[in-house]
Amino acid sequence: MKKNLFSVLLFMTVVFFVACSDDNDKVALKYTLDITVEYPEDVEVSEVTDLVVKANNLQTSSQYTATIADGKISLLLPAGEYDVLATGKTGEYALSGLKSRVGVYADASATVQLNIAAGSGLVFKEIYYSMVKNGKTPYFDQFYELYNNSDEVIYLDQLILGTVEGGQGGIASSWMENGELMKKYPIVNYTMAFPGSGKEYPLEPGKSIVIAQDAFNHHSDPAGFSGSPVDLGNADWETYIEGYTDKDVDNPNVPNLDLIYATSKVLDFMIPFTGSAIIIARLPEGVKATDFALDDANFMTKPGQSASTKYLMIPQEYVLDGVDLVNSVEAKRVKHLRPEVDAGMAFNTADYNGTSLRRKVISITTDGRVVYQDTNNSSDDFLNGQTPTPGIHPTRVD
Repeated sequence: MKKNLFSVLLFMTVVFFVACSDDNDKVALKYTLDITVEYPEDVEVSEVTDLVVKANNLQTSSQYTATIADGKISLLLPAGEYDVLATGKTGEYALSGLKSRVGVYADASATVQLNIAAGSGLVFKEIYYSMVKNGKTPYFDQFYELYNNSDEVIYLDQLILGTVEGGQGGIASSWMENGELMKKYPIVNYTMAFPGSGKEYPLEPGKSIVIAQDAFNHHSDPAGFSGSPVDLGNADWETYIEGYTDKDVDNPNVPNLDLIYATSKVLDFMIPFTGSAIIIARLPEGVKATDFALDDANFMTKPGQSASTKYLMIPQEYVLDGVDLVNSVEAKRVKHLRPEVDAGMAFNTADYNGTSLRRKVISITTDGRVVYQDTNNSSDDFLNGQTPTPGIHPTRVD
């Protein structure tokens, strides 16, 4: 009996170590990913500098980065599924490209097509969406600030403001085509637009406008909350949602953006504290935002789902600026903007901590005009954990 017991124990020990060995081998498995970067037709290869490739593991959020010179590189990567991002620049353009969901379960290859990044001069200077809590209840006091980073007047008439459908939490976007994010973006909840017939709302170079969720002094108004960090009483615009909720607050002294479409009746135009990409877009000349939202050709339902919700789709070529706002927890971050719009991602340092994201200052002209960094890579362009400063611009370079 003792001999039989010894034999059983010995067998179990051998099985245990073999199983552990197999598990360790699986964990340790690495394969070579050969990456080729292709350049836009209008760009001379000799002009491209700072060419960097990043492979982001979608299961672990681990990132592998390499600088390359000749457009090709091989990375030794743990087995898994990766987003492969390439960025670079010339004297004139920022370049970026993305190959989504590349499986590396054996030696593999991927080609990343670089594109000239979108750029318009109109940028998000600051985004405040972390909010605070009044007791256990989230307090809504968000704002979004747009800045004219160019040296020419930009007209705000008929510009569209919206957040892109798709949550965080590690679940990839459903809006894919040929294995990559679509080149058009579904707007979720409320789609807002500036009024105007074309040239009624000019924004001068070096000037900004603050769009408030609710335009009042949140930390001193009796209807507000003393723990809020923002005074939005002097906001330039407000996202008042008339007719969809009886709880939204309207400041009659602040003009409202127009609501042109809604997918659901949530409390207000807002960015979830967990993150959601936000864009500002200009329609083709002569196209009114309300007319665009009445055209069935501009709508889609979510791919692969039977839900009947139709989303207003904004073609990528209409996007002036966008920021991919992702979860504060690294393992839960999911991109929803293609690299031509935002090659990186931005995030709060923590949820409900009352801080904002603010674009870096790269220079200040002799006449005092601030120039913000705009490489179409929010990972580099934005500072997080900032004290909100709606309408106020830094006086020194970051």
